Amino acid sequence: MDLKVKPIVILTGKGSVDYILTGNEFYNNNSFPLAIEIYNMAIKSDDVDPTVYFNLGCTHMALGLFSEAVTNFSKYLEHNKYDKEAIEQLEIAKLFLK
Repeated sequence: MDLKVKPIVILTGKGSVDYILTGNEFYNNNSFPLAIEIYNMAIKSDDVDPTVYFNLGCTHMALGLFSEAVTNFSKYLEHNKYDKEAIEQLEIAKLFLK
């Protein structure tokens, strides 16, 4: 599985965006547990960008944590319900749960 996390396109200042960018660096270096830790910090920040849920989903998929991936792709889709890539990844994660 060669999943790519979504980059942040618009930087609005400090907060979840900074965490997501750092988490993406860990993800891209295959440091998945650290990426999860950083993405979770983004969720705790005041201005949560929904992209963090997609990226967490990808990270959980990379670790074989499919239940967690389903949860996070679903949360992402609450904000971006027509994102084809997220819909596909959600369906793939659900297949691994069976």
